[in-house]
Amino acid sequence: DPESPLRRGFAGAEWFPVNKSFRLRARAVPLEHPRTRELAYSVAATEPIVTEYVLVFEIGGVWYSVEPVVEPRRLLIQFCDLTNGELTSAVGRYLYAPLPHAGRTIVDFNQALTPGYVYNPNVISLVPPKRNTLYVRVEAGEKLPVRNRARVLPERARASG
Repeated sequence: DPESPLRRGFAGAEWFPVNKSFRLRARAVPLEHPRTRELAYSVAATEPIVTEYVLVFEIGGVWYSVEPVVEPRRLLIQFCDLTNGELTSAVGRYLYAPLPHAGRTIVDFNQALTPGYVYNPNVISLVPPKRNTLYVRVEAGEKLPVRNRARVLPERARASG
C-alpha cells in the first residue's frame, strides 16, 4: 500500500561504514554426517533443513564457524553478534554469500541485512540458530533503524539450535 504509514514514514536504511576487515575468506568444511536442524521463524514456526558443511573464517584472530542454509544459487547465512539489541536487530541479521567453489567462498558482513520484522511487525523473519553466534561486534552491514533503538524488540532471539 503506497499510502501505508509504515511506507510513508520510512526514511531509509542506515548502514555501518564499509569495513574491509569484515569481508572474509571462508572454507566450506564438510560434516562427517549431514545434520538435520530446524529452520526457525519469528512466528514460532519451523521447518527441517539438512546441513552438509560449515563455513569457517577468522575475525580478529578468533576462528568461527557457521551453518549456512544452502539455496539453489547462493548461501543464506543467519547470525547473531555482540551488536544485537543495541545497534542491530535483537534477533540477529543475515547475509547471502556465493556457493563455495573448490571449498571456498567469501562472507561479506558489509552486506548483512536486518530482518523485515524490524520495519513491519507483520513480516515473518528467520531466527538464527544459536550455533551461529559470533562473540564479536560485527560493526558492518545494515543497522537497526534509529526509531527502533529505543524500544524493546521480540524476545524470540536465538530460539533455535
